[in-house]
Amino acid sequence: MLFIIPVVLAEQEYFLYKDIDLNFQLSSELDLKYTVASPKINYVKSSIALFPREDYRQTILDFKTNSDPDATITKDGNLVYEWVEPSEKILKFSLNSRVKSYNDFKKIGDKVDFPVFDDEYSEYTKETKYIDINQDIIDKANELVKGENDEFKATFKLAEWVRGDVKYDLNTLTAEAVQKSSWVMKNRKGVCDEITNLFISMCRSVNIPARFVSGVVYSNIDNSFGNHGWAEVYFPNYGWVPFDVTFGQYGWLDATHIKLKDSKDSGEPSAEYSWRSNGLQVDAKKLKISTSIITTGDNVEQLISLKVEPVEKEIGFGSYVPVRVTIENLKDYYVSSSIFLTKAPGLIGTNSKTVLLKPNEIKQVYWIISIPENLDKNYIYDAAIEVRSLYGDYSLSQIKYSSKYKKYSLEEAQDFVDIFSERDSKIIFTNLNLNCSSDKKIYYVNETAYINCVIKNEGNIEQDKINICLDYNCEKIDLGISQQKNVNFNYTIIKNNPIKISAENSKMIKDYNLNVKIIKIPEVYISNITPKAVNYKDNVDLYIILNSDDYVSDIKLNSKLGNMDIDYLEGSQEIHFNVKGKELINGVTFDIIYKDEAGKEYTKKQKIDIQVLSLPWYKKLLSLI
Repeated sequence: MLFIIPVVLAEQEYFLYKDIDLNFQLSSELDLKYTVASPKINYVKSSIALFPREDYRQTILDFKTNSDPDATITKDGNLVYEWVEPSEKILKFSLNSRVKSYNDFKKIGDKVDFPVFDDEYSEYTKETKYIDINQDIIDKANELVKGENDEFKATFKLAEWVRGDVKYDLNTLTAEAVQKSSWVMKNRKGVCDEITNLFISMCRSVNIPARFVSGVVYSNIDNSFGNHGWAEVYFPNYGWVPFDVTFGQYGWLDATHIKLKDSKDSGEPSAEYSWRSNGLQVDAKKLKISTSIITTGDNVEQLISLKVEPVEKEIGFGSYVPVRVTIENLKDYYVSSSIFLTKAPGLIGTNSKTVLLKPNEIKQVYWIISIPENLDKNYIYDAAIEVRSLYGDYSLSQIKYSSKYKKYSLEEAQDFVDIFSERDSKIIFTNLNLNCSSDKKIYYVNETAYINCVIKNEGNIEQDKINICLDYNCEKIDLGISQQKNVNFNYTIIKNNPIKISAENSKMIKDYNLNVKIIKIPEVYISNITPKAVNYKDNVDLYIILNSDDYVSDIKLNSKLGNMDIDYLEGSQEIHFNVKGKELINGVTFDIIYKDEAGKEYTKKQKIDIQVLSLPWYKKLLSLI
């Protein structure tokens, strides 16, 4: 089995914590060099732009400044240290701050209209020195958001394009010097600052206000904190929303992000130094920034649910099979996450996908996995398929492969994915009639249903390349004006989910839910017997748990302890008997009779054993005999 481990999941899993207490330290010094024998110094100032800021996702718990020699320290837009007529040749300054940072979404519950018409932050839609805008940027941004009317979706599309098409590259000049957005657009590479620059430029080019954020973040490159840049996008009525394109975190940030500054341009200085003197040159040393974790909070709450399943659970050697992952947003606000395929026999393409979910929305994404070819024909193989999210959610499924199962080609698998992967963007067929019927109204799991679908073109144009699909089984048809065709399926029901047939082409879709009842054969059983041991002569309160995972009715529970009738059961129910210990010698056999939802009756026996203590000598002798 191939285990696919994405880099982001191999690092310290700090992104799983709801909040983190961090210690942030900044320090530097100024070296005063006299150019005359007796210089006259009025003042020296150090103005620092990088320090932790109060924000909806971070709280400043402690903020201590220090200087040597003593300076006058003020904090406004910047943190300013001022030395008046200093006599020392080295001026030191530092900051020590404790910050509580939160892994929290900006809770956008309603769609924000796009294009954005809000003049309050129009200054953040203009180009700057490094966040410039050229025609290539304008054209690509317009292409990506064409027809979109939701600001979060539009911003998400821009972010995902930049993340997918711009290579993160430390081995270039961009690691040492910030490059303009236009350079990044042309060369398609850069580090976090350049990647963020281009994203902001694309937002601004379509009138979405966006600004640059300087900060620090934990990185798995060297398992430590380092300087980092990300963006904030303005949403009317909600404020500034974080978008870290490098990390793929949209609308939220993990708790290791500490915001130190926001600005219109990434090239704005982190520190500025000024002095008034005669005969003095000031040499400013590099800012030293260090961050460490003090404590971590609870894990983040569940935001989404995942379900992974291969479209076909039994597949032939050398096959390619689509894997469907269903993602449900459990919250009443927009949520985005990267989803990772972490276990599979083999994989076509990359193992991560990023999704944006509207409040309580359900979406499906697809991968294509590959099955080994040259295996022993005498065996049936099992393999696990696993997916995980950035929030710790995961789902497991199984697939079987053997020489006796049907083999599917890569082309068949790709056709299926192409049909289903962009369903949410398709419009409804208005002039196509889809009507399906089955040979029965009630089926049991593992039974075969015979389904006939009639498809009629009721419009005034031809409809070509329509895929009529029931799960993995698809048939492609063409329909002329007023023409109708029949499509038949022999469908083995493997789960008690609704049977849905779809008709769709590259742009349009129509679904039909078959009106049938699917019943899983119920299993009723006894568990949790209490007590496990009794005395021979004692009267005993005996408790058992009767269980059923599915709805059953008219239950009869018969044994030597007595007979009991139960109207219905779905889940678990405690049953009580008052018995003598001696009645439990050799255990108790229960006859369990029950009916499923369709009224079909089942009968089974189940024996329970209980240890009987303090047996009379003659009972012990009989048991030995």
